Amino acid sequence: MKIKILFTGGTIGSKVGNDGYISLDKQNPYKLLDMYQKSCQKNAQTFDVEEPFCILSENMNEEYLNRLILCIQKILEESEIEGIIITHGTDTLPYTAAVLSYIFGTECIPIVLVSSDFPLEDDRANGLVNFKYAIDFIQNGYGKGVFACYCNQEEFPLIHRGTRLLENVPYTAFVRSVKDSYYGKYKGNQYEKNSAYHSDCSSDCNSGIVSDKKCYKHMDIKEYEFCKNTGEIMWLHSCVGMYYPDITEKTKAVLHDSYHSGTICISEGLKEFMNQAKIHKVPVFVTGIAGDEKNYETIKEYQNLGIRILSGISPVAAYCKLWLALSNKLNIEQIMESCIAEDIC
Repeated sequence: MKIKILFTGGTIGSKVGNDGYISLDKQNPYKLLDMYQKSCQKNAQTFDVEEPFCILSENMNEEYLNRLILCIQKILEESEIEGIIITHGTDTLPYTAAVLSYIFGTECIPIVLVSSDFPLEDDRANGLVNFKYAIDFIQNGYGKGVFACYCNQEEFPLIHRGTRLLENVPYTAFVRSVKDSYYGKYKGNQYEKNSAYHSDCSSDCNSGIVSDKKCYKHMDIKEYEFCKNTGEIMWLHSCVGMYYPDITEKTKAVLHDSYHSGTICISEGLKEFMNQAKIHKVPVFVTGIAGDEKNYETIKEYQNLGIRILSGISPVAAYCKLWLALSNKLNIEQIMESCIAEDIC
């Protein structure tokens, strides 16, 4: 089996310098391969290596995403490649995983992103473990499409669907799937599919808030264009004493996070903001509602204001979905209210 390795930087490709700061190291990616070969001598594996770019992942933007997508498109044309592993930083891992999922869908050869919570030279680092189980996942054909393989400290290695990743909790390097809907896990070196994982989005959407949802394996983008977000998407995070900015002519859509229970404050500021949205014909979407629990009355109130509920989706995935839809002039309402690449909406 031939697996393509794409090095893109991140902590897994870094080391601690003499000044005490973590920085990129050109030799560190290959250190990962050396560590794997030494720890898995009985498991001969052929790797084809490429480096589309080398950055710390907080510097990820549309330029690097476009470059990575083009690189993967060329690889998929090579019939002998049976899997792709992308080394990536944890900061923007959910963004890249979601974008690749929406572009390449759930029927392509396995594309698995792996990261490390510490530089590989650190005994606490999980980079080698993540890499090892990503290879096993590809070798055994456990799934198609885009995934992330990650082992939180003192837990089992998990395989996550790319569209379901949440942003890391501050001050930790833990990686989670929305509603804990990971794809599978390794327990005692044995892979177990998560019995609670649903590939059909209708199984995940029980609230009935948005009916007749359509399911797609990927976005229907033949020649995509990933444009720079120059104010088209306004992403708001709920907080006490919330202040709402003005909607400008540049604004094409608003994504509003809620508190953990799916609520936002129904303030006079919100009401005025929604009036502006109606005048400018800008759709406002809210994330953070589980969809499988009883909702608070607040949710009914902001539905009456015209806010559209995206039930259960990862906020990062919602942002990436919206960004891709706007970049490619797709129907925003149709895209945002459809299940694509097994996201939960």
